[in-house]
Amino acid sequence: ITGHWHRPDRYYHRLVGGETHGVWINPCLCDLKVEYTAVPNWVQGFSLVEYTDSGRFNVSSCEFFNGHAFFLGREYRV
Repeated sequence: ITGHWHRPDRYYHRLVGGETHGVWINPCLCDLKVEYTAVPNWVQGFSLVEYTDSGRFNVSSCEFFNGHAFFLGREYRV
């Protein structure tokens, strides 16, 4: 899981042996009004990672639209 791009994304790659690898990119939680660009093409949000003791996991991303997000039955506001 990484950040820095300020936009959510994910990428999967299956290896020859059948194992799948993935990369998840977090959205941002920073202010969208910055002095060095008029309209940054960023998306606010966060990620939730669920995992088991066996090493299995799931990554869910929640993005805000116009300051609101709905995730796991709850509303969030920026």
